[in-house]
Parts: sequence; structure tokens; C-alpha cells
Amino acid sequence: VGGGDAAVLEALYLSQIAKEVNIFVRKDHFRAIESDRLETLLSKPNVHVFYETEVKEIKGNEKKLTHVVLQSKGKPAPFDFPL
Repeated sequence: VGGGDAAVLEALYLSQIAKEVNIFVRKDHFRAIESDRLETLLSKPNVHVFYETEVKEIKGNEKKLTHVVLQSKGKPAPFDFPL
């Protein structure tokens, strides 16, 4: 979650060990200053970026996270995003 340099750096790390990395950015662009890292991140096939999307709630049970509730600009209601 986020669009700054820290979010880009962490997503790059996760993209090396996870099957899929989803990034939720509240604005319509990243705020990251390091453009080389951002370019590298966006070129990764297992990285998916959701712009103008805000995490409203994180849900799960005692064992694991199951989904997040998101609100996207232009959508009238929040929606579930399964994890």
C-alpha cells in the first residue's frame, strides 16, 4: 500500500519471492523519486498496480488474511479483493 519510495523498494523485494504482488496507490501516480527502481518494478510480470484505490479494511480469520476491502475512484461502493 502506497506510492512512495519505501513502497516501491518493498514491492521490488517482494516481487523476487512472491508469486504475485499487488500495489494499491491512492493517487493516479506514484510519488516515488527513484525512477529507475519504479521502472524496474512496473516491468515485473508478477506486479499489479491499482491506482486511485484505497484500502478500507483488512479481513481474515485467526489463521490468515482472506481479503481486503477496497474503494476505487469511480466505483460507487467498496468491493472485496481476495488474497
